[in-house]
Parts: sequence; C-alpha cells; structure tokens
Amino acid sequence: MDFQSSTQLLSGSDDKSICLYDIPTNTVVNTYHGHTVLPLISPHSQDYVRCLSTGPASGPSSDLFVSGGFDHCVKLWDLRVERSLPFPLSSDSSICVFDVTGGGRPLERLSLHAKQVTCLTQYLCPAQGKSRILSASLDGAVRVLDPASFAVVHNFKFPDPVLAVAVSVGFLGLADA
Repeated sequence: MDFQSSTQLLSGSDDKSICLYDIPTNTVVNTYHGHTVLPLISPHSQDYVRCLSTGPASGPSSDLFVSGGFDHCVKLWDLRVERSLPFPLSSDSSICVFDVTGGGRPLERLSLHAKQVTCLTQYLCPAQGKSRILSASLDGAVRVLDPASFAVVHNFKFPDPVLAVAVSVGFLGLADA
C-alpha cells in the first residue's frame, strides 16, 4: 500500500490486482491488472502484488507508481494511460536499483535484509527536506535509506515480519502491515 495523494491510497492484492481508492468517498477509482502467473518459474506460488511505491506528490512523475509481485516483475505504471512496463527482478533478500531513464539497466544491488524484501517506498521527509526510501522485510526490519548514497540512516526492528509499509503525505503517520 502507498498514498497516491492526501486523498488517494493504492493497495496491492492477492488476486494480482492493484486498486486506487478515494479515501473521502470510500470508493475504488480504478483497478489495474498486469501481474501474471509464471508457471515455468514458480508453478505452485501465489503471484500476489506485494509492494507499491508512488512518485512525488507533484511534478512530472506524480502520475507514476511502481508495483512488485511474486511473478518476478517490477512494473512502472502511468495513471494517465493505465499501462505498465515490466522489469525482471529476483525475489530474494536484496534490493535491485535500476536506471529507469537509462533503459532499465541495473545500477546497484543492496543486501540489507536477512530475509525476503516485501516492500519499498520513497517519501519526502519535511523536517529535513530530504527524500528517503523505506525497505521492509520478512526479517521484521524496516530500513530508512538515503537515495543518493543508499546508506542506511535509520533502522526499525519489529518482532514479526513486515509485509507492507507506507508514509502518509505530509509525513503525518506511518502505516505497516
């Protein structure tokens, strides 16, 4: 899950769909489909959408979001045209950083967790005026990263696996599941 704006929330589902909700009216604005079953890679797995991350609240990428699923794909979505571009990705305890504007070439592979990474989200920290990335994992750890250096600047440790994490617009709260 991730906040698309102060009034809209995106959520991924076990049925491989992504829903955009309007919070004030409690309605579904749109449903996106694109994660598929890959029987040759994992014939018995459930191909859930497991992570979502939105772009900045304003600017040219405000209509973009990224989803990741157990189908070994990361998809970049454009809300204006309702399509996605897939990027192959391994499902393990590392985080792969890609240059989307440079044709999707891999830039970095980060090994920050002991178990599978379940969620990545980027947000702007208003107190510092800096962008940060949150990563969550089945190991119960949430890492806060500096996107310029990919250095860990803060850690949270929970007793149970963390499946999803989101920061509200304006940094009014943190949600986890």
